[in-house]
Amino acid sequence: MLKHYIAFALRTFRRRPGTTLIKIFALSLGLSCFVGAYMASDYFDHTDSQWKNADKIYAIQQKIILPGSSADIPTLPRTSPPVAKYMRRDFPKIVVARELPYSQEMPVMTEDGKKSVRVLAAADEDIFKIFNLTFIKGDAAHALSLPKSTIITEKAAEGIFGTTDVVGRTLLLQNLVDVTITGVVAEVPPPSVLGTTMNSKHFDVMVSMDVLDDLIAPQFQNMSNNRFTEMDSWLNAAFFTFVLLPADGSFTIEDLRHGLAEFADRHIPKDQGGGIFTATPISDLTVSSMNNVLLGGRFGLSVTAILYFFGALVLGVACLDFANLATAEAAGRAKEIGMRKAIGASRSQLAVQTLVEVMMLMTIALVIVLIVMSILISSLNHPVDIGLHLPPITRVGFWAGLLGILVAVSILAGGYPALVLARIRPVLALRIGKTRGGSRFVRGLLIGAQFVAASVLLIAVVVVYSQNLELRRTGLGQTTDQIVVIQKSLMEAKINPKTFRTEILNGPGIKGYTASANQPFSITGSLLDYSPSADPAAKRINCQRRQVTFDYFSTTGIKLVAGRDFSEDRGDDVSRGQQPPKDLDLSQPGKLEELLKSAPPRPIVVDKATAEKFGWTPAQAIGKTIFEKIPPLPYLGNKEVTAPETIIGVVDNAPLEFFTIGPKNFVYEIQPGGAPFPIIRISKDNVAGALKHIDDTWAKLAPATPIKREFMDERFDEGFKMFNVINTVFLALAIFAVIIASMGLFGMATFVVSRRFNEIGVRKTIGATTGQVLRMLIWDFSKPVLIANLVAWPLAFVIAQMYLSLFITRVPLTPLPFLISLAATLAIAWAAVLNQALRAARMSPALVLKYE
Repeated sequence: MLKHYIAFALRTFRRRPGTTLIKIFALSLGLSCFVGAYMASDYFDHTDSQWKNADKIYAIQQKIILPGSSADIPTLPRTSPPVAKYMRRDFPKIVVARELPYSQEMPVMTEDGKKSVRVLAAADEDIFKIFNLTFIKGDAAHALSLPKSTIITEKAAEGIFGTTDVVGRTLLLQNLVDVTITGVVAEVPPPSVLGTTMNSKHFDVMVSMDVLDDLIAPQFQNMSNNRFTEMDSWLNAAFFTFVLLPADGSFTIEDLRHGLAEFADRHIPKDQGGGIFTATPISDLTVSSMNNVLLGGRFGLSVTAILYFFGALVLGVACLDFANLATAEAAGRAKEIGMRKAIGASRSQLAVQTLVEVMMLMTIALVIVLIVMSILISSLNHPVDIGLHLPPITRVGFWAGLLGILVAVSILAGGYPALVLARIRPVLALRIGKTRGGSRFVRGLLIGAQFVAASVLLIAVVVVYSQNLELRRTGLGQTTDQIVVIQKSLMEAKINPKTFRTEILNGPGIKGYTASANQPFSITGSLLDYSPSADPAAKRINCQRRQVTFDYFSTTGIKLVAGRDFSEDRGDDVSRGQQPPKDLDLSQPGKLEELLKSAPPRPIVVDKATAEKFGWTPAQAIGKTIFEKIPPLPYLGNKEVTAPETIIGVVDNAPLEFFTIGPKNFVYEIQPGGAPFPIIRISKDNVAGALKHIDDTWAKLAPATPIKREFMDERFDEGFKMFNVINTVFLALAIFAVIIASMGLFGMATFVVSRRFNEIGVRKTIGATTGQVLRMLIWDFSKPVLIANLVAWPLAFVIAQMYLSLFITRVPLTPLPFLISLAATLAIAWAAVLNQALRAARMSPALVLKYE
């Protein structure tokens, strides 16, 4: 019987090649969106599944609760420095190790002076008990157990030394620390948080934790007695903390989660706030990280759920389109179905026959999609293999899931047409050769549902595009001059910030100089509470703090709306922004607190959003004193310290950031001793001369460290890349949905107009004009589109608000995207049906009615 069904389906496809190709094309577009989401989710869900003990490896995540603060910080995929130490003490049956991907590419130099730039990571020695990296040289058991030790990847060893036989040789990192190579490992197979994924880079060199302390010591200045990796501070979540559960099951994940429930209460001092600790499987860590970065841990959604939603939306449009076309086609198959029923075919047989045809078309579409996906995936894995591949045939779960999708979609797309065909009455079909082709209400519902999805996606495209323009305007529209950002830290390069600034400003084409503690358009979070009075019970406002140097706003072009900028010409700005004296003994708790209390208020600049949170206009905020609540740290005696600050200026809500962790209002203060990342404004008339001066100055002051710089617009484009991808994805989804919906509407128009020839002939006989008939038909097809827009708008409004809420500066949500969607969908609907409607409206009534 199945063989008969297949043979009959093939004959049907041959008799209707045009309709068949349209169906395959529509199904291919819809399946490509959903299968793409399915493959992306599978990729994220199987990140780090290649390890020997992957099912026993978990990552610890931490939600920081600031002391006395109402700030809601999302759960972070990283943890504070002391977490691993206390976990080893509390849970002796598990293996615990930290890993820190260093944020900067680092200059390294061999014993014979050969220089290169490499990606650095740091880890505890037990990291190799958790992850079974392949050691080509050296011993995993002791690779990072010695002080100042490092392992190096095979590719990096060959690039630096020309050989992998390098155990025992030394490298000079950042012109600061000599390390001894104790092992050579193969590249970490992607995708992995230790290696390469869509949002992380592989390491070239992995050092022991004591090396990390020495590398970042210059940034801690007077606090060098508090080694970063050993600090008992719970407010800095910097490290990945991985655990390996015992293979014998003597300590389970339930035991770990039960112990973590009270972990914060046992170890975090009350004056350091609190925390919530969770353990997530290593395979879920990438998705968890993306959820927190892109969604801020809000909405109760995940990136994979959003992928599935929009993929299913377009696939649903394709299924509805198929159902529309197949139902309309049923009218032309009335005699065929009537004859089959007359000679004994049952309703169930006809329904199964229809579903077999749908399944065959769906299979052809899926094969096309997989071929196209293979080509796209191949391009995504170049020049760096991110580990995104079609799973092997042995991955039964993936292919079984894909088969399940195929069956489910076939039933969804073919169910209603199968019902319509099965219910055709043979007597009526054989007598007049045509049938109703399903309920008129259902046809309208199918058309409307397609345009609901298309409208939602069109509104999303307009909102995303408008937000992208706003980001570009606020990020790059501040000045017509070029701005150069130096990505290498002055502290790491051992360059005195004041000397560098003086040298740079004396060069040709230099129009401004400033620096910041974080690089523009990076994702950072530095949260502090501020109060309008020193009273501990006073209302607290949680703000983002950004540390900058003089001329920050004039150099970057951020608009000052009230008050003034920081000025080096004002003695009080300079004196109140100075760093602590070098002879201050920070090992004695209370010394810094005493200094802060005796000093006059520090000058700060706030943005309009911060002023509004305190209930002030920009003009009212000038001269107001607010009180910074500095969280407890070891060198503050582990207790909160209050420091007065005076607002001297208010700026626009336009930070050089897209989004951040926590609140979206900012406080700017002078960085004591100078900030690490220079930002230099250069004349557009002398770009070459200014760049040469910058490079020459760096080479003179840091000959052992190569400069790394880029223009502000290049840095913007790098950070903006993700939003371009989002915009492209939404645009592609919207185009696919509109094309599919248009094809369905065209097919439905052909069917409906042909069914109404008699009605049109009668109308024209009693006096209706061509224009009146045309307007009637256009209006009939416009009604489901109008209703679809009204249904789509509330859903699109919620989606748009959720998306815009992620950003620091956001475009206002006006009626414009909704009106554009309405106009576009109506125009598409009219274009799809106009030819058929015009043909029907012009038809001679005598030609139609003479056969009746």
